[in-house]
Amino acid sequence: ALIDVGVSKALARLWALEHDEAYIFDKLDLANQQEASGRIKASKVGFLKAAIDEDYHNENAAKRQRLETAEAAKQKRAMLEARLESLRTALREAENAHRRECVKTIEDAYQALTEAQREAVSAEFQLGLSSKIFADNFRRNGWSDRLSFAESVKFWMARGVTLPSPAEVAQKNGSQEPDALKAQIAEFEKTLKA
Repeated sequence: ALIDVGVSKALARLWALEHDEAYIFDKLDLANQQEASGRIKASKVGFLKAAIDEDYHNENAAKRQRLETAEAAKQKRAMLEARLESLRTALREAENAHRRECVKTIEDAYQALTEAQREAVSAEFQLGLSSKIFADNFRRNGWSDRLSFAESVKFWMARGVTLPSPAEVAQKNGSQEPDALKAQIAEFEKTLKA
């Protein structure tokens, strides 16, 4: 490429010894731009020699580099955000799987009771709920009600029912434990805020 613009082989070799290839091509690109815009009045080779020797800066190349750097940062952030969203989805799935397993265990314990015991247990549980909204939802949805799930877990554990832990459910399903997912999510959020 240097020979194409009239640079002698000796000068091209000398520049190659003193500067890396990217530097030389940056200056060649600058010389081509200046020639195309009509700014070189004398010799393109003379301009190229001065650009190399005096380290003229190619503003277009610098701008292009800034744009490439910004685009790379944008793509990296998009990848991090996509990974964060997939971790959040995995966490929701792990929490839902845990809730389903707990509800199944609670339902099994509830169904093992006599009809009179079930009525008494339901009434006792509803009395312990903090608001009418929770009680109404429980009457509609039973033990699978999401609003009263935490209270259901406490209630049945106090009655001696052993419920699976989130870690046990994750291991059974072959998924990551919710605590590990939460830690990864926190790290990604910290990285994205930086």
